[in-house]
Amino acid sequence: MAAGTTIQLRGAKELERKLVALGRKAGGNIARKGLRAGAKIIQAGVKANAAARLGGSLGGAIARATVVRAQKKKRKGMAGANVLYKSTDELIYYTKGLFVKTTKKGRVRGAALIHRRYFLPVAIEFGHAGPGRGASKEKVSRPIPIMRAAFDDTARIALQKTMKVIWQQIDDFGKGPVEIHVWRGV
Repeated sequence: MAAGTTIQLRGAKELERKLVALGRKAGGNIARKGLRAGAKIIQAGVKANAAARLGGSLGGAIARATVVRAQKKKRKGMAGANVLYKSTDELIYYTKGLFVKTTKKGRVRGAALIHRRYFLPVAIEFGHAGPGRGASKEKVSRPIPIMRAAFDDTARIALQKTMKVIWQQIDDFGKGPVEIHVWRGV
């Protein structure tokens, strides 16, 4: 979470009790639907920022590569949604360079061709150093926050949408069509 962004969630205990009461599978599905709805709002903000702050073909490529994915479960009962960039060929940049190893006396000991892979959205988001400069050196390109700014702008709205969808799903849970399965013993 970016500095200066504070989110306060009210009714979390009540929400948790309701989701647990619905059962693990139904409660998990409801939570995932709500989290995905909130992540979609942040995704829209990222796409708008890419078009407005970068523009051109790179801004369009970043907007097209922005997706919402389910978060991997780290433990039972956990659900989440992530907004991230798909790794596409138009967002990856490769550099080539010759690396030469020398001895203390200055003799060439070995040479290798080095390929470095750069993921452009990360370089744009955080800025990057120029050729031959390490990451700790002064940045040549200033950061252009796209995802961080979108999160700061839309976090409260996304949380409200998440809670609204979850409570709506809980209210609608018992109203759906009833399926009755009859099992006959053999």
